[in-house]
Amino acid sequence: MEQGSKTLRFKSNGSAQVEEIDDSRTLAENKINEVLEVFMGINDLELASQIWELAVCSRNTMDFAEAIDNSSLEPFGFTDDFIIELWGIVTDAKSGRLKKAKH
Repeated sequence: MEQGSKTLRFKSNGSAQVEEIDDSRTLAENKINEVLEVFMGINDLELASQIWELAVCSRNTMDFAEAIDNSSLEPFGFTDDFIIELWGIVTDAKSGRLKKAKH
């Protein structure tokens, strides 16, 4: 993380918050967005951010699936396999296994 890097995040409830930039979060959100694009044809960083926020508050895939089912994301009807894929991205990012793509 670069010293002093910050971002303004708008929350789903309409509030805004200045946050330190978290490389693991950024990497995860970008990867989640890529997976959404491939599997669902959706390119939406806000959706990826919502998924990240639900995942980091969950202890395991079951909690994560329940959090999605009890959120505004439920109408997307994510399959169990897709939720497991998303969970893998989040856990890889949090553990440092998810790396920036080399260009």
